[in-house]
Amino acid sequence: MRQWRTGGTRWAQWLMLLALFLPVAALAAAGRFQFVAGAVHIVAPDGKTRLALKGSPVASGDAIITADNASAQLRMRDGGILAIRPATRMKIDAYHFDGKQDGSEKSFFSLLKGGFRSITGLIGKLHKSAYRIRTPAATIGIRGTDSETVHVPPPPTGGPAPAVPPGTYNKVNVGATIVNGTVVGPNQVAYTPNLGTPAVILPKMPSIFEPAKPARRAQEEESQQTETNATQESGEEAAAAGEDQEASASFDNAPLLSPPAPSNPIVQNVSDATGGVALTALGSSTHAAPVGSAGVGADIRRNDDANDPLCSGAGFCGGGGSIVLDGTAGKSILLDENKVPVLIAENTASEDFSYSAGTAAWLDAGKADIHMPGSPAVKLATVQWGRYVGNDAIVDKMGVRDPIGSMHLMLADQALSYHQALETVMGAGKLFDTSPVTFNYIAGSGTVSDELNQIYAIQGTSYFQYTGSQFELKIDTNTVGGRTWLVSWHGDLAQVYHEGAGNHGMTILSGSCSGCPASPVTSGQASGALVGSNAEGAITSFSANTSSSSLAGTAAFQR
Repeated sequence: MRQWRTGGTRWAQWLMLLALFLPVAALAAAGRFQFVAGAVHIVAPDGKTRLALKGSPVASGDAIITADNASAQLRMRDGGILAIRPATRMKIDAYHFDGKQDGSEKSFFSLLKGGFRSITGLIGKLHKSAYRIRTPAATIGIRGTDSETVHVPPPPTGGPAPAVPPGTYNKVNVGATIVNGTVVGPNQVAYTPNLGTPAVILPKMPSIFEPAKPARRAQEEESQQTETNATQESGEEAAAAGEDQEASASFDNAPLLSPPAPSNPIVQNVSDATGGVALTALGSSTHAAPVGSAGVGADIRRNDDANDPLCSGAGFCGGGGSIVLDGTAGKSILLDENKVPVLIAENTASEDFSYSAGTAAWLDAGKADIHMPGSPAVKLATVQWGRYVGNDAIVDKMGVRDPIGSMHLMLADQALSYHQALETVMGAGKLFDTSPVTFNYIAGSGTVSDELNQIYAIQGTSYFQYTGSQFELKIDTNTVGGRTWLVSWHGDLAQVYHEGAGNHGMTILSGSCSGCPASPVTSGQASGALVGSNAEGAITSFSANTSSSSLAGTAAFQR
């Protein structure tokens, strides 16, 4: 007996030592591939990409990309199954399951394009509110055990039209789902074009869905599972099936679901003793951007505040702002290891704004250099941009909210603060003593979208210009979905920089949206920062609203 005890102790010690050297991903695996056909890749949160093979683990935060002729099947830790279609890009936003139901479990996924079939495990059966699928057009709550989701993005400019209208489609095989507030029952398919529209039940099955195959849950159980555990799971499945039958009737009048807060909130909108922003830890991979960095951003939200001076009366509302790190307490920009902004926060006497990337995906990213005018080889600053799509949040005096579709951000590593701009380029004998000073649009820079999550390109006729006493920003977009935006904003330097209490940025000078349900642009704002040691460039964010439509985006300019 003593010898057995000694051996057991040594065995436990060996296991502990082994655990220290195992990869973190292996210890924290959310699931594993049990089938892979074709080229399937896993993209880690740090951007590193690896090929998926049978048995490869995936962790919370990983994105999964399948090629046009590839497919895969994942088995999650709670026994759930994900069958991933070809030409799919999805992400495991947050996943936690340690073998027991204690309220900490979660299973959150984002689908950016393509599709997958989801057969829920214990999380989706016993804690339905802890299982969610999000797409650029839908928030999907799971009230059943077997459903399929497909997201069809808008086609690129000049590209072929998709087989079905762009948007999100959700088909229920067993149980029920809630798609943007609409309940979907067995053998029904729901469709929604955007986040702001409740889903509708389609009269017939779209061609994008294949006939449902049997789930074959019993054959997929691990061989080591005991008969007792198998019996227990069968009981849980039977109980869940009974709940699912109730769901299709009891959720008929379910309200529109509000987007949930990020699963890893990283900013609190409170001031410390010095007036700074209280931040929680983000981990060793994040770091503060240096003084002189600048960030601009714009988003679209549902307008539910009648007292909002920018958006009163609009169903959707685009907004934004800018921040330059000048050493003032209360301003923060945090970057990840790839120098991508994950938090922008300002809590000062004049501003009250915090943006957290949460678990959202950073998409459509790009970079450009600002160079010495007339000397392209002399680089003065670097500008990068992208948009976050998924589970992020804005925190300000109007509360916590999630942008509709995406948050557009642009970052410059060398910019003039408001006071530096006043001293350096404004006034008699300085750069902006003459009129006009024109900044030309840097082709391809920035990202732009509307409330339908349609993605626009900025035309080369757009510009940022100093006209003698005012700055003017003009944005001209291409035509997408029959819509074309042409909008101008104007304001003084303080408005460009969003400087001063109550300053809402540059205001609308003129604007129209050809093809929108209502054309005149009635509200909106623009902000920016001058880039380089002598204002050789500029970064801007902007928003525009008609009575029923909104636009938001970013753009960079060069003298």
